[in-house]
This record gives sequence, C-alpha cells and structure tokens, in this order.
Amino acid sequence: MKFYEAFLAPQYSSQKSFGGKARIRFFDKGYRVLVSYTTEICCFNPATGHLEMLCLESDLTPTTMRHLREFLAQSGFRGLAKDSKDAIVAYLRD
Repeated sequence: MKFYEAFLAPQYSSQKSFGGKARIRFFDKGYRVLVSYTTEICCFNPATGHLEMLCLESDLTPTTMRHLREFLAQSGFRGLAKDSKDAIVAYLRD
C-alpha cells in the first residue's frame, strides 16, 4: 500500500505545534495511522469508524497521549479524547 505523511497540527490543543514529532500516515485505502516519534500508535478507518491500537500501553508517554488525544479529536472522537488514559486504552483495545 502506498501512503504519504503529514505533520499532525494542533486544532483542539492549546499547543502551537507538536514540533514535528507527530505525523499522520494517509494510506491509499483510506486508513490513517498516527505516528508519534517513531512508533505507530493507532489506526483509524474513516469508512467504518473503526479505531485500533497498534502499540503497547507502555508506549503511551504523556507526550504521545497529547498526540493521541489530538488525533482522536480530529478524527471525530472529541468526547473520547477528553477521557482518561485508561478509558482511551480500553476503547482502542475493544
């Protein structure tokens, strides 16, 4: 599959930028994958609304959680983005 990457830009966060540390991979099949630093964090399929976690919970540092919350909000999961880390992980694992 082919993909291109774009930096994740804050829209719902009070931060001005993520300093190039968070990217979104847009695949030709429509999937979007959040990459924080060098780790693939989660995958979102806009056609089905399905979210899937791609990393270990131990990979979710405070900074990566900020990236994940922004990605969730931009993907239409604004309510989930405001939940606790445990609630987000539980949702992504289901």
